[in-house]
Amino acid sequence: MANNVFFYYTILLVGYISYLFFGNKLIFMGLGILFWGLINCLDHLIYTIIDRKISPGLFTGLLYLITFLSGINRLHAEGTLNFKLIILSLITGIFYAVIPVILSMKCSGIFKRIFI
Repeated sequence: MANNVFFYYTILLVGYISYLFFGNKLIFMGLGILFWGLINCLDHLIYTIIDRKISPGLFTGLLYLITFLSGINRLHAEGTLNFKLIILSLITGIFYAVIPVILSMKCSGIFKRIFI
């Protein structure tokens, strides 16, 4: 959970604030958050299937899936979606998912000293 608080949510917050301040110029950073949610959902769904038991994040992952679908539907209805935006957002979502994992691995010793 410490990893989520310190890394995932911080990275997502930076993306969201960037989108808020720069709007359509950085819309891919905002939409990247929705793609991160889709990645999170798929991650928990796949592990639930592989392990044959419910992954702890499955329920929040399903909420992220609903949010992703709702956001994509709205952007499509507004005519905002295009191939370039989807690709940039997907790449950004992957970065949102990977960077916190790298930071977590780099800082695992610190977290072990603090929380264990």
